[in-house]
Amino acid sequence: MSDVLGLVVALPGEAKALFGKSRWQNWGVRKILCRPLSEGKELLCVLAGVGVQNAAFAAKLLLERGVRAVGVVGVSGGTAPELGAGGLIVADGVQQIDGEKAGPSWETAPELAELLWALLNSSGVPTVRGPIATSASPVLSVHQKSAIYARTNALAIDMESSAVACAAARAGCPFFALRAVCDPHDRAVPKELSDALSETGAVRPAALLRSLCRRPSLFSEIIALRSDFNAALGALETGWRISLANGEPLFRVLSPK
Repeated sequence: MSDVLGLVVALPGEAKALFGKSRWQNWGVRKILCRPLSEGKELLCVLAGVGVQNAAFAAKLLLERGVRAVGVVGVSGGTAPELGAGGLIVADGVQQIDGEKAGPSWETAPELAELLWALLNSSGVPTVRGPIATSASPVLSVHQKSAIYARTNALAIDMESSAVACAAARAGCPFFALRAVCDPHDRAVPKELSDALSETGAVRPAALLRSLCRRPSLFSEIIALRSDFNAALGALETGWRISLANGEPLFRVLSPK
């Protein structure tokens, strides 16, 4: 598996943005996609589900198969005021947070971060490079996002990256992360919507319908969030196509000197 690149993706929508209507295979309790890249190299992607535990399990599966590098690609909540929906971030570090407490942090492989950032910007896709953060619980309010940014300078917050970074560090494997902002720093995510999402990222229709009946104004918030989500998925699709679709630039950097 030395010529395989590992990738962790949390949501089916993210997977579709990256790979279209590909046929995924069952791999125990997870789904995987094996896709040929360039010159006999391959990509192995695990559709992990939401959260640090799912991401850690997916990363473990990949690392046990000896992937050359492991990354995480997906949407995230924005914390930096300068980033709107669809803003792309190449992470150069990941900070774990737990409420108001700062946990451990990990660096991404600097040569991979530099390469991804340079490829995207040279192709006319505005992309920032900086730290991101991971929370084990959803970060929904504008106040929470502002507090995280003030405390950590993280550009975005997600629920998977630190788990993948930690697993990669323990295995001595290069790690990278590409994130697109879904809900920007000034957009709150209704708790009712968060509660209506399953661990796989699928909407529980009955739970959502009950919330809409109790609070009809939730509908307009969902429409706005859907627009943000589509912008983030579009950015991920573009970023993937430019920087990762054939894998050649990454493998070139990862080749032994």
